[in-house]
Amino acid sequence: MFAFTVTATTTDPAEAQRFIDWLSPDPEKGTAGHAADVVSSGGLSAQIVRIEPQAPGDPIVIDCRYLFETAEDFAAYENGPAIPLRAEGRELFPPDGPLKLVRTSGEVVVEAGFAR
Repeated sequence: MFAFTVTATTTDPAEAQRFIDWLSPDPEKGTAGHAADVVSSGGLSAQIVRIEPQAPGDPIVIDCRYLFETAEDFAAYENGPAIPLRAEGRELFPPDGPLKLVRTSGEVVVEAGFAR
């Protein structure tokens, strides 16, 4: 299993919500949302977690975790479908804007779960 994480950070609550809205499905617009677009482009799953500030003035952090079956599947995603998806993201959330993005990736070395 291979994980790709995008960590978004901002001090602007409206910008944080705008980012979450872009990631999420919008039935009124008929869009699946960016997170679903990543999954339909080779990912297995996506989780979006909003981490609330610990103290006033601390940034809002949004962790976007995408799982891929293998590093090769992730590389195929990066070299193909990710190109237009990231271009859309840069247009909506430019690098000099209030939302900062950091991308990391790596092999999942431990996984645990429970039966529901």
